[in-house]
Amino acid sequence: MALAELHHIRCHDDKVWTLAWHHSGQFIATGSSDKLIKVWGKDESGGFELKTTLDGAHTRTIRSLAWSPVSESGTLVLASSSFDATTCLWMQESSETGELNLEPYQTLEGQENEVKCVAWSVSGTYVATCSRDKTIWIFEEEEGEVMEYSCNGVLSGHSQDVKYVKWHPNRD
Repeated sequence: MALAELHHIRCHDDKVWTLAWHHSGQFIATGSSDKLIKVWGKDESGGFELKTTLDGAHTRTIRSLAWSPVSESGTLVLASSSFDATTCLWMQESSETGELNLEPYQTLEGQENEVKCVAWSVSGTYVATCSRDKTIWIFEEEEGEVMEYSCNGVLSGHSQDVKYVKWHPNRD
């Protein structure tokens, strides 16, 4: 993208902590201290317009966002982590009008403090979160349950808070 093609988006009334591009390049999600997630989609001019605002799943600042890998069904799934010690999974509900309609469908809980980052494995089978409580939690998709996750393990032993987690780009 050439510099001349960059667009300014006025998106939140408070500090923006995170931004996540969808793999297709068609969507950008932003998260803020205002406890809102906004999803922007490409418009006809090549810029971005607000498609939906996600609210109500978190009680504190949105700290990290991550889109799941593209599924066979094409379903959009977004993970959001927050200073409220939770991670929420949002899934595209079917829409006859073609509107973007992400709804919370599962909350991943267990960490004692702010969840600083959330990341999907390359296959989407695993979700990792890290926290101020010095832990990394690994959630695994439940066998026979599409897009339902349960805790598979907790990695501890860090002497300080863990601020970032990322999966290998080619392997789970």
